[in-house]
Amino acid sequence: REKLLTLLEARDNNGTLTVVQANALNRLAHSYRVIKEETDEPINEKQIQELLTRVDMVPPSLALAQAALESGYATSRFSHSGNALFGQWDWSKDAIKPQRQREGMGNNGIKSFDQPIDSVRAYIWNLNTHRAYADFRRERAIQRGTRRGRITLDGAKLADTLTSYSGRGTEYIRVLQGIIRANRL
Repeated sequence: REKLLTLLEARDNNGTLTVVQANALNRLAHSYRVIKEETDEPINEKQIQELLTRVDMVPPSLALAQAALESGYATSRFSHSGNALFGQWDWSKDAIKPQRQREGMGNNGIKSFDQPIDSVRAYIWNLNTHRAYADFRRERAIQRGTRRGRITLDGAKLADTLTSYSGRGTEYIRVLQGIIRANRL
């Protein structure tokens, strides 16, 4: 985020960047799914604002609570065999298959990772890019306001926006917020 802000501050009086800077901004916008494909066209101000809402932190309180809940406090088969801390679904042949498939969910499984940090990165990228978490990003932007750097975000309040993360909906949110409270996260 700081690199993005520094890059945006480097724009000249006309709002333009050097070719190298514009390409870097374009690659970032593509990687965060703000634009569909990399192009030589400069991204517009609306896309820049969307990029700023996506390139931001996930509060540790929320990440820790979700990892605890999704991995059974790191005791689940998925966390042991695939470093899967956040229960992200996967339909590929590499997915870890549940012992019992859920009715109507197709041939889904849980995404596995080489290292636990890879699971954390995928979780953060998921929250920052997937359309189901647009409310999360909007609420986070409201909490951030114009402040820069590391700030304290209200993970329990942000949890309210994650009803799509689990089929359990609001019950999932209630349990997640309970974990945050009980562990003083």
